[in-house]
Amino acid sequence: MTIVTKAFAHRAHEMKHPRALVVKHLLGRSMGAAHDTERQSDVLNAALALFESASDNATIEEFPHAYRAGA
Repeated sequence: MTIVTKAFAHRAHEMKHPRALVVKHLLGRSMGAAHDTERQSDVLNAALALFESASDNATIEEFPHAYRAGA
C-alpha cells in the first residue's frame, strides 16, 4: 500500500504499485496537516479500503478531498 501526493501520482503508475491512494495534499503531508486527526483518519480508512475494493494489481485511486490546514 502506498499513499502518494498528487505530484508523484505518475510514479505510482510507473512503478506498478499493487495499490496506491493519491492525495491532493502538500508534499510531505500525505496524511494531512499536523493535528488534523479527522483528516488523517479519513486518509487511513480510504487506504485500508483499497485492500477490499482493489480488483486487480496496480489499482490507483484518488482521495476525493483537497488538503486543508489543521483542525
